[in-house]
Amino acid sequence: MFKEMLKILIDSSRGELLTLPVKIRSLEDMVVDSQGTYELRKDVETELPRWLAYMLARKGKVELSEDEKVDVEKLANLEYLEALTITKPSQLQEIPQDFYLKAGIMLKNLETLLKIKPTSEIIEEYRNLETHLRGFMRSRIKKILVLSLVTEEPKEALARMTPEEKVLYWAIRDIVRVWVKETIGLEY
Repeated sequence: MFKEMLKILIDSSRGELLTLPVKIRSLEDMVVDSQGTYELRKDVETELPRWLAYMLARKGKVELSEDEKVDVEKLANLEYLEALTITKPSQLQEIPQDFYLKAGIMLKNLETLLKIKPTSEIIEEYRNLETHLRGFMRSRIKKILVLSLVTEEPKEALARMTPEEKVLYWAIRDIVRVWVKETIGLEY
């Protein structure tokens, strides 16, 4: 039950991000809906709502712009900086609000490519992205865990969290508060 609720909260935190326009390049001529709202021409760059662009990219119909991809070198640097400041939870590195959305779609697209055409380059790119994402997230989660135990609301750190991280922060914070209240009867 808690797991399902957490999934719903994460999905709802991404709502606005999924409606923002993103650049794509169509890989074929097509009309996406019956009203002709999205008429795409092969090799022409245009903008679509992110949810539609991601759906079409998974089907191999469009290519996402570089802006929608996570730069693995930058990610490795972020991972290093997060690990370097692990003892200072309030020093979360600033990342784009749509970071996890982009990282997730990039992983899914690479997984799809691995099934279709498993080249050594794609395998290496997938492994690098996965390794750095896991390390980066491990450090972020540790910091969020510590921040959720602080009695004062960490406004600066919250401002640097993504919507998904805020869901995690508030869920952990609420669990701890309820646990303390029910265990010893004190407000936390």
